[in-house]
Amino acid sequence: MPDIFERFDSANLTLTNKDAGAVSRYVCRGPLSQDEALYQIVLTTPLSYVVGTRRLIRQQVTCSPIGPAMWQAEVTYGPDDDPRSEPEKAAGDYDFSFDTMGATARKQLSEKTVSSHWLWSMSNMPPDLGRAIGAQGNKVEGVDVVVPKLEFTVTAHYAPRTVTIDWVKGLARATGKVNSDSWLGFAAGELLFMGARGQGPIDTLVGPQQKPVAITLQFAASENRDDLQYGSNPEKIKKDGWDYLWVRYERVRESGLEYPVPVHAYVEQVYPRGEFTPFFGFG
Repeated sequence: MPDIFERFDSANLTLTNKDAGAVSRYVCRGPLSQDEALYQIVLTTPLSYVVGTRRLIRQQVTCSPIGPAMWQAEVTYGPDDDPRSEPEKAAGDYDFSFDTMGATARKQLSEKTVSSHWLWSMSNMPPDLGRAIGAQGNKVEGVDVVVPKLEFTVTAHYAPRTVTIDWVKGLARATGKVNSDSWLGFAAGELLFMGARGQGPIDTLVGPQQKPVAITLQFAASENRDDLQYGSNPEKIKKDGWDYLWVRYERVRESGLEYPVPVHAYVEQVYPRGEFTPFFGFG
């Protein structure tokens, strides 16, 4: 086994208001080649280093000869948000980013009617409109409200041999599909695939690219519901996240008034379904 020890002048520490850094120095003695010495130093030195209250991550290890069968190494530590602190991506790894800023949608039925009031004559009491908002004559105007919205991107890493023109065609054909299986913690019916961006592998001087290829996948999420209720029917309506629910109205005449009320509700599947796990290769 080689003899590896930390030098007396190790380590150099830096600390600023924004970040911290450290450089440790080691000596390796033994009948090793330079790459073998480097490998042994990587196995021996700590993965992290604490400076004050900051935990630093090992980012770089350098190895150089200082004599026969003797090697000097410098180990650099830095913040975990430094790109050098990130491990190299392998095929099957993925990262994600997200956006939960609400969207605006037109709502024609309220959660409940809090109150109603006559405004012209006590003999002309307001009718029950079945929670329809802005029912005027033969139409229901509704109101724009803020609704939950979740969109996120997944940067997935694929083996270069996987990213072919035929595979890219498959991504294009899968755009606009909803998951039929549980995927990344979302139930079937909750995720809509909105498309992908990326670049194919590049040939190098010595042959095909070896590093995994990063592909960005875009998704939108909509929660499944099984508690929707409209009109006087007490039965709860179940709707998968990306199915479309619409309400049919009919005109009713009562006490000399004619107004629309909700009479039927329909749940429509408007997106095709597909299994995400076998298609994307993770999840």
